[in-house]
Amino acid sequence: MELLLLRRTSSNQEEPMALTRGQIEDAAMEILRNYGLADLSMRRLARDLGVQPGALYWHVKNKQELLVVLAGRILAGVGEGAVEGATAGESAGAEAESHGDPVEDAGWGAVRRLAGEIRAALLEVRDGADVVSLAQAMAPDTLPAVGPCARGWNRAGSARGTPVGARAR
Repeated sequence: MELLLLRRTSSNQEEPMALTRGQIEDAAMEILRNYGLADLSMRRLARDLGVQPGALYWHVKNKQELLVVLAGRILAGVGEGAVEGATAGESAGAEAESHGDPVEDAGWGAVRRLAGEIRAALLEVRDGADVVSLAQAMAPDTLPAVGPCARGWNRAGSARGTPVGARAR
């Protein structure tokens, strides 16, 4: 759904402007990349888009929803399913050819690769880790890369005999 808005030009004339969700997401990502999470407010976003803050709420429910979408964009390049597929393949291959290392046999390499991809994606955007952490807390099932990484990490950790959540003594 597009909302037709009027934007004031530098000559103080009004011109029609159709605001889309994509424009909002792009502008929000630009603010995040250039200034960080502290400067990403709905008022700032509206100002940068040249609209009233209320116009944003036709497209996004609230800032939390926008952060979840931005987190998805941050992690968009991360190999979805890499741990799920690679762990199963590595585990199956490990039965036929064991390396003697239960972590490697459980797919630790795949987990490390995915964790590395996530880390690289987080470092590309200012405050990317904060945005993804907030989104994971608010909507844990919406970030496809995080779940497989955590499950792979837990599988690899339990193969070592140390569950990932367990504390060292």
